[in-house]
Amino acid sequence: MWQICIFEIKYRLRHISTYILASAMFIHTIWHILIYGGFFREIAPHLGPDNYVIVNSISVIYLNISYQIHLFLFMIAIFIFLMFQKDFSSGIPNILFTKPITKGQYLLGSFLGNFILMAVIYAINTFIMAMAVYVPGIDKELVVAHKLMWYLDPFLVYVLPNIFFISAVFVAGVIFTKRLWSVLLIGLLFYYLSDKMVGISWAFIDRRMLGAILNPFGDSAFIYSLIGKSMVERDTMIIGMTSYLFWNRLVWVGFSGLLLFFGWIKFNVYFGFRCKHHHPPPCSPHKCGGSFSPHIHGGGGGGNGNLQGRI
Repeated sequence: MWQICIFEIKYRLRHISTYILASAMFIHTIWHILIYGGFFREIAPHLGPDNYVIVNSISVIYLNISYQIHLFLFMIAIFIFLMFQKDFSSGIPNILFTKPITKGQYLLGSFLGNFILMAVIYAINTFIMAMAVYVPGIDKELVVAHKLMWYLDPFLVYVLPNIFFISAVFVAGVIFTKRLWSVLLIGLLFYYLSDKMVGISWAFIDRRMLGAILNPFGDSAFIYSLIGKSMVERDTMIIGMTSYLFWNRLVWVGFSGLLLFFGWIKFNVYFGFRCKHHHPPPCSPHKCGGSFSPHIHGGGGGGNGNLQGRI
């Protein structure tokens, strides 16, 4: 499993698309910090006369991360799309390995490889967010001393569970529909729903726990956690795992785990994406006992079945 995980990471790092998508995200982060930091004074956000936003306060950090995770889902969609596309377009069922490997190892290894890479990219993005406040032109009166927990808190409580949830939905979507383009459709649906979720937050203001749980991204739970807090508290407090965030994360991470479990049950080596063949070609692997057993002509322990053969 870990060999597949490492291979996925190395594979993505060899492709320029990874760097293009990551660079677009980093530029977007810097742009937002410039706006909040008064670099463009005519459009600097403020909450009233003499009450400007602290650019690196935890509430603004959460706000930036919340907005970016909704854009980040398209990067996740592309990664998951390419994860399946590269394997099945290159005939992975025929050349997977020289010895059997379970479908669980294949799926979990590929999933973890992409998850780890996306988490690292977002960690770098969070670091850039912290350093961007020192760009010349940022109003230093809008910058306070950094606190590590202001960045770790949303990363651990908000970012990682959302990456896990979104990735699980995309993987399950491809497996159940057997259509690669389903990740793009789900991505657009997620993006549309992300705008509607804030309205849901206020619609359930009198039943906050229900409203918090209904929002899969955790935005409502975050909003409810700030209700009743002064602006000073919102700029300085560590939000942590409030009851709203705890139950939201528990429900949706658990739901993600179930999706992966049922996807594992549904998945088989003969995935094929609506393959026209009703029967396996002679050189295809057969599924036996939940594992993949490649039968490659010219057999033996040759190198055709190693990880590099997947490219």
